[in-house]
Amino acid sequence: MKPETNSWEYVASFDHLDPRDDFCIVANGNFIYFIGGRECCGHTSTILTDVDRFELSRKQWDKAADTQMLKLWASGAAVNEKVYVTAPSAASKSPYHWEVYDETTMNGRLLRASEMDWDAIIFIFWPFMVSCIAWT
Repeated sequence: MKPETNSWEYVASFDHLDPRDDFCIVANGNFIYFIGGRECCGHTSTILTDVDRFELSRKQWDKAADTQMLKLWASGAAVNEKVYVTAPSAASKSPYHWEVYDETTMNGRLLRASEMDWDAIIFIFWPFMVSCIAWT
């Protein structure tokens, strides 16, 4: 949206995301992240660790570091140049697992709940999904 003209502007094609659904979208500064989801092909689907990001200033797609665990129905929030993501986990004893991606180092890692920046993020739990709200 261009506020000065009160009109929408074409930014980029998202066609390469077409076979993908149930992914998480997080906006952080100059980037929009598309995290996890699943890719469907006929009657089969594959849960993904893929992270793609779109840089607004260059209008260009980049590949970011993959998540360490599969992400389906994930939720995320961005705070202080970090993207926090959580998703239901069938592979662990914890009902949800947490990861953080640091834009300054371009690395992602799993987090324990004790490492979460709880002052910056509130996770709202719903029956089958998690929504995130962030503030600074």
